[in-house]
Amino acid sequence: MFSSPLAARLRHRGVHYARAIAGATFLTMLSASAALGMPGAFLRPLGDEFGWNTEQISSALALRFVLFGLMAPFSAMRIERFGRRRTMTTAHLLVAGGGAPDPQTGRPGQRLSGPQSTSNTLYSGPSG
Repeated sequence: MFSSPLAARLRHRGVHYARAIAGATFLTMLSASAALGMPGAFLRPLGDEFGWNTEQISSALALRFVLFGLMAPFSAMRIERFGRRRTMTTAHLLVAGGGAPDPQTGRPGQRLSGPQSTSNTLYSGPSG
């Protein structure tokens, strides 16, 4: 296990293991809230850059919050079935993987359109 050697190293340095866990939990919550809330801070720049109106961006953010709320019962089920470590690792990977294509998005709803999203991003012609 990773926790036993880590706890021993922290104990040797005079740091209680609970402080490391609290720090990791804080960073996890901070990164998740930043991933969820950051597009709201960039509402106007996104509209200016891509020509989207506020309604298009807000509806995508509303859908994101709805999905976030609907996932809570399923997350609890996964924790009971697979354990906290596997569930948290999967959640971290999904958050990181979900935000990775953001810089390549060029039109509203592109990320929802499926596998052809990447090929649409590579097309540099006029959007019509």
